Amino acid sequence: MNWVKIGSDDQNAPSFSTMSRTKQRSPSLSRVSLQYQTLENRAMLSADGIVVADYRDDFSNAETGWSYGFNVSDRLDDQIQIASLEGSSGVLRPSNPTDDTGALMLNGTGGHPGKVSNRYAIASWTASESGVYSISDSFLGVASFGYDASDGVEVRVFVNENAALQQSVVDVDDTGFFDLTIGHLNAGDSIRVAFGSNGNHAFDRFEVDYSIRIHHDRVQSLANFRTTTDSDRSLDDHDRISQTDWRMLWNAPQGWNAEGSSGDLTTGSIDDVSSYLPLNRVDEGLLTPTGSTEFSNSPQYHLKLTSTGGHVGFGYTDSSRFNDRYVIAAHTIERSGHYSLTDSFLETSSASHDGIEIRVFVNGTDDVRASDIVLANQQRSFDVDFGNLQKGDTVYVAFGANNNHAGDRFEADFSLVRELPRAEPLRAIEAEQVLYVRDFGAIPNDRNSDVQGLTDAILEARRSELPTRIVFEDGIYNFYSTDQSSIGNPRYFFTLINQDRFEIDGQGATFVVENFDRGLFRVLDSSNVILRDFTIDYAELYRDALNPVDDLYRANTFSQGNIVSVDESSKSFVFEVDSGATIEPDDTFVSGNVDGVQAWGFLLEGDTGSRLKYNSRWHYRTTAIESLGNRRYRISVDDFTNIESGDRYVLQRRTNVGAIGVFAGAEHVSVIDVTIYSSPSAFLTAKEAAYVNVIRSNAEVLDGRWRSINADAVHGQSLRTGFWVEDSSFDAVGDDVMNFYTVPSVIVGKPVTNTITVAAVNVDVLAGVSEQLWRVGDLATFVDPTEGKTLYQSRVVAVEQIEFGHPQFGVLSTQSLTFDRPITEIRFATGPSTIDSDGFKNDTAVYNASTSQGFLVQGATLSNARRYGQFVMADDVQLVDSTYHGLTDSAIAGHNESNWPVGLYSSNVLVQNNRFLRNGFSSRYFGNDYLAGVVAFNMDRLGHEFVERDEYGLSRIEIVDNVFRGWGKTAIAARNVSGLTIENNEIFSPLGYPVSSSSGQWFAIDVQFSRDVNVLDNDLFSSVDFIREVSITEQ
Repeated sequence: MNWVKIGSDDQNAPSFSTMSRTKQRSPSLSRVSLQYQTLENRAMLSADGIVVADYRDDFSNAETGWSYGFNVSDRLDDQIQIASLEGSSGVLRPSNPTDDTGALMLNGTGGHPGKVSNRYAIASWTASESGVYSISDSFLGVASFGYDASDGVEVRVFVNENAALQQSVVDVDDTGFFDLTIGHLNAGDSIRVAFGSNGNHAFDRFEVDYSIRIHHDRVQSLANFRTTTDSDRSLDDHDRISQTDWRMLWNAPQGWNAEGSSGDLTTGSIDDVSSYLPLNRVDEGLLTPTGSTEFSNSPQYHLKLTSTGGHVGFGYTDSSRFNDRYVIAAHTIERSGHYSLTDSFLETSSASHDGIEIRVFVNGTDDVRASDIVLANQQRSFDVDFGNLQKGDTVYVAFGANNNHAGDRFEADFSLVRELPRAEPLRAIEAEQVLYVRDFGAIPNDRNSDVQGLTDAILEARRSELPTRIVFEDGIYNFYSTDQSSIGNPRYFFTLINQDRFEIDGQGATFVVENFDRGLFRVLDSSNVILRDFTIDYAELYRDALNPVDDLYRANTFSQGNIVSVDESSKSFVFEVDSGATIEPDDTFVSGNVDGVQAWGFLLEGDTGSRLKYNSRWHYRTTAIESLGNRRYRISVDDFTNIESGDRYVLQRRTNVGAIGVFAGAEHVSVIDVTIYSSPSAFLTAKEAAYVNVIRSNAEVLDGRWRSINADAVHGQSLRTGFWVEDSSFDAVGDDVMNFYTVPSVIVGKPVTNTITVAAVNVDVLAGVSEQLWRVGDLATFVDPTEGKTLYQSRVVAVEQIEFGHPQFGVLSTQSLTFDRPITEIRFATGPSTIDSDGFKNDTAVYNASTSQGFLVQGATLSNARRYGQFVMADDVQLVDSTYHGLTDSAIAGHNESNWPVGLYSSNVLVQNNRFLRNGFSSRYFGNDYLAGVVAFNMDRLGHEFVERDEYGLSRIEIVDNVFRGWGKTAIAARNVSGLTIENNEIFSPLGYPVSSSSGQWFAIDVQFSRDVNVLDNDLFSSVDFIREVSITEQ
């Protein structure tokens, strides 16, 4: 292939005189060295949330929460000491500069670090309210000023005195960005951005700007003290399952009862969680141990809670052998994740003799997170960042006497909140009209096609422009048609377009789709859409009954049966079909026979179940089918690895159209209580959409069948905001269970300074792009896929949708993108004569780093898939409380794939409290290095090769509180990660060693080419080697 290479080290080097940068605030700001472009329409930016601070707008304005300083010692950790910068005329410097700090300063547009590599100029902003925060619209530029002396400027972002959340270096005459999610902060926490020299300080003058945003919709409030105590519902159910508020308790002595027995006062310590008993409601605003206003008896003397506070129980001196009695609020965690106690205060009475003790602890008092004594007539906050809590953990907040309980009345409030990666899902709409499909001719259980009836109901809803609910009855509805133009799109039966507040309520109905090559629902340019309570089955009528309700259907998307004989020399076998459960194969089951249909098969384990055969291939491509009669067929395949007579086999024909598609312009779309038994492709595919939700929905194997759908269950491509998947189960799917990634753009026209024209790429085919793919304000990451290296990032300042005539692929809808810097050091193919077998995979890949953000999977089951459990190439991801079993390759594959190509690199990912059971056992998994482990995070380069150097494309990966049993090759593998935590995992025995792996020796944990690594408190219950570490560096 011939390449066009734009730019070099000494030509067209970026200079600030030619740069422009997107900006949201201060349209009056301008400098010769930086050209700002103001974005008046804030909705054009990819970032959400509310801007609460901006470096340039707010500089030197102390009222906005900013402070400026430098580290007086070499430490940027929990031992950091920060001295203030002082000055006037818009320039801040150390008050007594030394040789180390002589050049150090900050001003309204940038600054300069100290003269040594460990003296940082630090801008700090302190939050005045709790919430989830992020840094957005960031920019850092370093200019040479004509001197070849600087080696760049380092930027670190951290909170308070904690470890850096992000660390990067911007080279001289270059720009960089440090957008990132900070996470949950309590009031008083500080975001610090530190700028230091990258070794040599000479000419390290930098220019900088960034905004800080708060995201109110990413905080899930679970339990508020005053809301709970003021509730009129009963709080005495100590063991209730759904603990959505605080449970109000006290530590009672053994033998105590409400009828007057004080019990053994030496028992029931605050340290004994088993002694805690519920407080009982007297009225709406009062709870006591007895449920009455009688307070005179010991030990519950004065102990009570009101709607605003309460009074602690009996307090004794330190010398007493009796135990103090506390009022206690408890909340049990139902979903694993990151939690905080926030908006807290304790205010004591002026009558208190010696103050009140506050304790905050998890599960028991051996894990105290906060404790304090608040003296009389004082107020104190006790906010706590718990970090990651596990499902089943219990948070306790206890108030007790500090020796003497006299006068120990108090007022208090506090809330327990969970940090979310995105806003909570749409669960209901308010409909203004209800339409019944029966009224439009769609009648259940009549075997007639119901396409027209549902079409007419949808068109009526669209015509009325009212928020609408379309309602079915319980029963079977048949969808089939030979009209390829029906409902606006030949690939889908029903298109929901320009709908707002729209619901299809199946009421338990079954939708039988008889056209195997057509999707059911497509959602486009719509918002607040719910598909609820129905079952989907792609099937054909096999045997009718007297009553249509009793008709028998068989799957029309795959064929299952047994291999009765094999001929290894011809790579063929005789296949006997179980025709009662699935259709018999025809020419559409042969690869290449039908456009858009892929055909392959796979072996299953044993006599029953849906798991693939151990050490078999993940698919065998079908090259020919010959009918032998009597349900028997000779199947020819491309490979014969581990195929044996007697094996169970599934042969599928897969299309590119799934059952449900959610596409560009759609947002807040929920699939709730929907079950699918078969599909020619995916269950749910979403592309360039936002806030798509899957709740209590399943891909299941119908009785008598061996598999379910032919492709992924949940597939997300270039989503603006990602999936929320909750309490759902996906079994026996024909590809990956879930896929979260961004498709790169490739350059199709010669760049002109800051501007390029891009199209989408899929394998070796170019495709047009929608106007949703790139927007002004998006952050682009330019990647060299051959080296597996990020070249640089740049922000989009202008977008134009244009038609581009490509010499091979014809006229494409493309986007012309203008960036805030010249586009250099790229390569792209110039025409069809230069295109080799790699297609466009060698081209510089341009990823939209503002997409594929914000994913949550909780309480899910992912089982018996043909390939991965989850393919994760996304930012802000939580994968918690789920079960992964029977997955042939990695259960969680956190790596990009340059050979596809898809990406980009994972960041800010939490993998917590999951169960991994018998995963990683295909011949592909054992035979390929790049499939590194059951849970694996790494960078990939073209050719399925590792990036085996200190390149940190991934960041902030946490793998905690998980259990691994029956794992192949490696349980946890991580490479190229900055900020890796592997903690408190239990790793039991692997699958065994019946086959060798490409990497040779097996390890429980394998960490390579990473920095800031914490591998703590993991338990190994196996004889395999525990951990391998290669090229691990400190932060």
